[in-house]
Amino acid sequence: AFLHETANKFVTYVGRGGIHAAAVKFNTNGTVEYTFNQPQSMEAFETALNHTAYTPGLTNPASGLKMVKDTIFTTTSGDRPEYPNIVVLLTDGRYTQGAPNPVFIANELRHSGASIISIGMEGENGQDKDYFYQELKTISGSPHLVSNSTAWPSLFQQTTFVQVFTQNANCELAK
Repeated sequence: AFLHETANKFVTYVGRGGIHAAAVKFNTNGTVEYTFNQPQSMEAFETALNHTAYTPGLTNPASGLKMVKDTIFTTTSGDRPEYPNIVVLLTDGRYTQGAPNPVFIANELRHSGASIISIGMEGENGQDKDYFYQELKTISGSPHLVSNSTAWPSLFQQTTFVQVFTQNANCELAK
């Protein structure tokens, strides 16, 4: 439900002539769930997200961001290089100690021209909210591209996703 509601806020105009959407799930490893080559309609994208199962593991956003960089943002996966790339990172907490720091791959994505919007869903483990916010801000590169809230409901029992949207220059997000 939460993923569906969040996707609707960002991808109202998914379609062949508009926004293209892809999704990568991450925990210990990143997994491609939907590419730009798959049918580009809100219904198809929602169906794919609703059929994505929770997989327990570490909170490792670096694995998801790397999958986006190396697999999703490629012409082989249907990326349209003439349009801007936006990553919407949904995460349930700070990256797990021992996992790669997501800031390095986020910097690579931003230097390639992608924008990263980070949305943090606070877990129930009493994480330091200020530290979590700073981590999300560093990943996004701007405080204007971060939302950190304790009000987000559980997402597939705290699974974590990266949603990627390539947008058409005529859509509202591109303005």
